[in-house]
Amino acid sequence: MIEYFKVNELSIPVRLNRKAIILFEKKYNKGLSSLQDIGTEELSMLLFLGVCEGHKFLDIQNEYAKFEDFETMLDEMDISEFYEVAGKVIGSFFSKKKK
Repeated sequence: MIEYFKVNELSIPVRLNRKAIILFEKKYNKGLSSLQDIGTEELSMLLFLGVCEGHKFLDIQNEYAKFEDFETMLDEMDISEFYEVAGKVIGSFFSKKKK
């Protein structure tokens, strides 16, 4: 499943799969049960890992190969917009879709 993180005119593919979650858990020593307590950097990193996996899944070049490049792009957003969009994208991977 792919979701899109929208920033200005860009639609950036995100895929939160097992690999992305494991990398996040190893880096921050937090599991899925701790998602409600993650900070801004952790939220940004979870999105970044999802963006990397989204690009791999779609077999397209990732212009955000470095976390710092991704953060620069995120800084173009208002902070409230960042939290709103990030929450929707990440939340969509953990909610059941109605049939």
